[in-house]
Amino acid sequence: MKKKKIGDFLSGIIVLMFSQVIVKILGMIYSLYLTNKQGFGDSGNAIYTSSYQIYAIFLTISSIGIPNAVSKLVAENLSIGDIKGAKRVFRVSIAIFSFVGFLCSLILYSSSDFIAEKILEIKAASDILKILAPSIFFVSISAVIRGYFNGKQNIKTSAMALTFEQIIKTSLTIFIVEFVSRKTNFNTEIMAKSAMIAASIATIFSFGYIFLKYILIERKNKSDIYLNILNVKKSAWEIFKEILVIAIPLSIASFVVILGNNIDSISIIKILKNKLGEGLAQEKYGILSSKVELLTRFSNGFKWRSSC
Repeated sequence: MKKKKIGDFLSGIIVLMFSQVIVKILGMIYSLYLTNKQGFGDSGNAIYTSSYQIYAIFLTISSIGIPNAVSKLVAENLSIGDIKGAKRVFRVSIAIFSFVGFLCSLILYSSSDFIAEKILEIKAASDILKILAPSIFFVSISAVIRGYFNGKQNIKTSAMALTFEQIIKTSLTIFIVEFVSRKTNFNTEIMAKSAMIAASIATIFSFGYIFLKYILIERKNKSDIYLNILNVKKSAWEIFKEILVIAIPLSIASFVVILGNNIDSISIIKILKNKLGEGLAQEKYGILSSKVELLTRFSNGFKWRSSC
C-alpha cells in the first residue's frame, strides 16, 4: 500500500510537470495569436491587459495561496488518520472562500464602471471587468478543491484541471475571436470582450471538471472510516486562522507584483494619454504589456535555464 501511494505521488508529479509545459506552450500560442491578430493587436492588448491586472488583484485576495494552505491542513489531518478533520477543513474552506469569492465578484462587477473610467481611463474595460467578475467566484472554489486533492496526494486531478482550462481557453479564444472579427469587421473592443468571454467560459469549465471529479472520487471513497483519534473538533474560526497564517505570506509576493503592474498600467496610460492622445496611448501601452512583457519573460526563462 505504501509503495502504491509513493508511486501515485511520483506519477502525479510527472503529470504536473508535463501539465505545466503544456500550459506554458498554449499560453504562448494564445498571447502570440492575440498580439498578431488583425484588429486586436496592441490596442486590444491594452484593453485586455489593463482589465486583467485589476481582476488579478481580486483574484489574489480570494484564491492565491489557498490551495497550498488547504493542502497542508488536509495532509496534516490525514497523516494522523483524522479523515473527519480533513473533511471539516474542506467544508469550512469551501464555505468561507465561496463567500469571499462571491463578495470579490460582486465588488468588481459593481465598481467596473468607476474603475474603467476613473482609474484606468479606458471605457471599454468596463464590460471586460464585468465579464471577468463571475470567474473569481469559480476560481475561489476551485482553489479549495485543488488544495483538498493535493492534500490527499492526488496531484493529477489538479494538474489535469489546469491543463483542461488552458486548452479550452486557447482553442475557444481563437474560435470566438476569429468569428467575431469577421462579423464585426475587426472591431477591437468587441474582439477584446470576446477574448475575455472565452477565458471566463474556460474558467467555468475547469471548475465543472474539478467539481465533478470531487463528487465522483468522494462517492467512491464513501467507505472511508471517519476517525478522529485526537477527539478534537476545531472551530471554523480556528481553521480560517490557520489557513490565513499559511496563505497570507504566499499571497504577499504575488500581490506586490500585481499591484506594481497595476500602478504601471495606470500611470503609463495617463502619462501617454496626455502626450499622445487616447488611441495612440492605448496602442503604446499594448506594445509594452504584450510584446515587451512576452519577450522579457522569454529572455528571463532562457537566462535561468542557461545558468542551470
